[in-house]
Amino acid sequence: MGGSSRWVVVALALKRHWALQSLEVRPLRMEQREIVSFAEFRAAAFASGEVCDVSRRQEIFSLVERRMEEGSCMLVAMCAEHEFAGTELPLDERQPSPLFRLFQPPGLDRAELLDQLLDGQQIVGVAETSTHELMLPTHSLEPDEGLYVTALAVHPNHRRSGVATRLLEEAHVRAQRLGARSLMLHVERENAAAIRFYQASDFKAQTPIPRFRQFATALKINPDSHILFTRPV
Repeated sequence: MGGSSRWVVVALALKRHWALQSLEVRPLRMEQREIVSFAEFRAAAFASGEVCDVSRRQEIFSLVERRMEEGSCMLVAMCAEHEFAGTELPLDERQPSPLFRLFQPPGLDRAELLDQLLDGQQIVGVAETSTHELMLPTHSLEPDEGLYVTALAVHPNHRRSGVATRLLEEAHVRAQRLGARSLMLHVERENAAAIRFYQASDFKAQTPIPRFRQFATALKINPDSHILFTRPV
């Protein structure tokens, strides 16, 4: 390969790694097919092994559907298929319906399950935003104190390419529209990579004062193993 051709290949690889030119983030619609694709991606993204069993997928589907009915906004990040590097299966060889895949026998390969389409684009990241946690009677935070962000996940092939940042930007816009004063999220103390990312994204770790510990407990989160991060809106 000539020198100029080699640099073209390197430039294209860096472009794909650092930025998805067609990246789009939007709220998930309350439609079953969309919820299934979203839920399957989310289940696979948080799977601990290479296989995601059917009971876990059904559990996440029910959770997402219920949370949306309660008022949560699910954010989905998508890119054009030509920028996607998550599967080697040609499009016409994929399963025809995500509804069919939801009820396949246990043992669906995690990499295959991550391969989800919406609007003819590939899902590359997801996140959930909500406010009803701030309205629980079991803590003392004000309802407008923040928009709570949880379950943020990015496709393994597209980390460090701006997907998580764009999801947070969309959450920030949503928080402004709702009159929330900050973005809020919990991170496990042992998750060093996530902590570095949120610190680089201008989030600040909050001192575990009683009202923040009470908030974590209300969410069934261990305040000793998680850190509350916030970013002003």
